[in-house]
Amino acid sequence: LTWDESVHCQKMAHAVACTRLSCLPISSRTARAGKHVSCATSSRDEEVAKPAEVRVRLPWTGDIGPREIKLLADAFTDPKLLSSVPTIGGYMLRNGTAALRHQASILRGGPGGKVGGGSATYPSSWSGPFALANELIAGFLEAVGASNELERYRSRTRGEGDEEALRRVGEYVRGLRGVMAVGIAPMPGTKVQSIEIDGRSAVWLTPDGKSWDHPDAPRRTVMWMHGGAFILCSTNTHARLLSSLGIAAEAKVLSVEYPLAPDEGRYEEMLSHVVEAYHWLTSPSGGGVDPGSIVVGGDSAGGHLAVGLVQRLISSEVVKGPAGVVLMSPWLDPGRDDPATEDAWTSARDTSCYLRGVKDSMKVVHDLVFERVMEEEEENKLAFSYLPPRNMLRRELWDGERASRCPPMLVQYGGAEVLAAESRNFVRIASEGGVKVTGQEFKDLPHVFQVFDALEAEGGRAIQSAGAFVSDVCKSS
Repeated sequence: LTWDESVHCQKMAHAVACTRLSCLPISSRTARAGKHVSCATSSRDEEVAKPAEVRVRLPWTGDIGPREIKLLADAFTDPKLLSSVPTIGGYMLRNGTAALRHQASILRGGPGGKVGGGSATYPSSWSGPFALANELIAGFLEAVGASNELERYRSRTRGEGDEEALRRVGEYVRGLRGVMAVGIAPMPGTKVQSIEIDGRSAVWLTPDGKSWDHPDAPRRTVMWMHGGAFILCSTNTHARLLSSLGIAAEAKVLSVEYPLAPDEGRYEEMLSHVVEAYHWLTSPSGGGVDPGSIVVGGDSAGGHLAVGLVQRLISSEVVKGPAGVVLMSPWLDPGRDDPATEDAWTSARDTSCYLRGVKDSMKVVHDLVFERVMEEEEENKLAFSYLPPRNMLRRELWDGERASRCPPMLVQYGGAEVLAAESRNFVRIASEGGVKVTGQEFKDLPHVFQVFDALEAEGGRAIQSAGAFVSDVCKSS
């Protein structure tokens, strides 16, 4: 990182803070009631991505020393930046900065280890920029875990003050989302178009600058559900990943903006919207895409929704399922029902994964997202045809007739991530049940490492592998 690039990082931090409040994101999360599906896109909803002069992604190119880290840390704690973001945003930036300064101390020969506890060192294969990015995210996420807003909402007395509690927690999570509103730009040449499905935004990302419905646009389609623990993120945060996958697969990508918890909906509403999006995509009056040309997928929490969609389609006697499924670091056992899952979270403090400090906060998120599902489970009213269970590692989901109706699946995960045990178990259980499933474990890498493809070559290789899988299953369907 040169001096000029360091100054560029400081300017970029200010740009992120200032433009976050004034620029429209790629897709709005404002649901417009009464409008079911609109395929039309206005000119302001269309954008062909160009190489950016000011990039949201930090322009790291090589080793980073203590001086450069200090410059970046100072930029993140600049009063102008902190004053322009919500309170929780300032907390996240300060905590992330503590992670940066901690890394600088290590480079100076100071105490080892990681911010937030734990004593494991980073894998030797990690570059300085990659370790720094991992540590920065860990600091941000631990700030979320340190807040008691989600816990306060979960602990409320049901039926008493629900409206006020929901308003307060809604302001909190929208503050978190606002910090991430600028996101990461898609790959150059990608055409970005917003549409509406069931009153909510969805976003097409099409390579080669073509409109999604252009006769020469790819017929091959990836329908993706983004991650973010069911409460965060959007197409904005995943635009580079999704556009890279579209290029690798020679496919257009439909990013589904499902309701986020707890203010926009719970798991039932999320999955219902995902199912509606699939119906729209395959309808002649909607997307008009043959199911044999569709691969559904998701990362982290979005992976759970992708699997939930597959389970719903397996139970359907009418709707044909997709040609394949791609999962990246899927969160398949959020309630930690499986002992291996609980053990993984217990030992997460001693891993290099940036999720190591959110064990408690993710349990709170689970209870909020699946609140009504758990009530139904207790009353033994839960049926596959209504709503798949929370734990996607249950054997009965992937056995017998259900397995025979399941499309081929690709599961990618990092060997150093806390969710690795879930992916390993899922691949084993589904394979033993008769599902054609391929597991790809990338040694020493963290959660959804594909988003770091600019800093870690294995991220790019994983995306290329996923693209090849999409091409293969669509050809064979």
